[in-house]
Amino acid sequence: MKLGAAFSSTSSTAFLASSIVLREIHLFIHFHIYHPKNDHVSDFQLGLDVQYLIHISDKFKIYPQIGYGFAFVKEDTYTTTNGQSSITVEGGNKTDGGFQIGAGLQYNLGENWFIGADYRYQPAILGRVHVIMASVGYRF
Repeated sequence: MKLGAAFSSTSSTAFLASSIVLREIHLFIHFHIYHPKNDHVSDFQLGLDVQYLIHISDKFKIYPQIGYGFAFVKEDTYTTTNGQSSITVEGGNKTDGGFQIGAGLQYNLGENWFIGADYRYQPAILGRVHVIMASVGYRF
């Protein structure tokens, strides 16, 4: 099992956990929380990916990945002013989900610690979303 924390291009915080299924195949569970201060939208994303690790060397691995993700979105009600008129935008909640594909790399810093980078394309989740993530993790 490995545990890590990451920051992505589309979320302010991401936490992840992964269990080894076979030697080269990992089942990767991840979630992201997006809640910027000056935006009226926040979301929580949960995903499950399968990664196939390809060993380039003892320390360096690359992997393709495929999975499925869910997004739970909350939009706040807010009023915006444009010159002399004001517009109120009604908020709401929605749920979305879809397949995701990507690739990544992992570099072992030692026996337990590793760093990594990850790209994930989510064509059906909240429109077309590209996620780039950097991570630091620890293997138990």
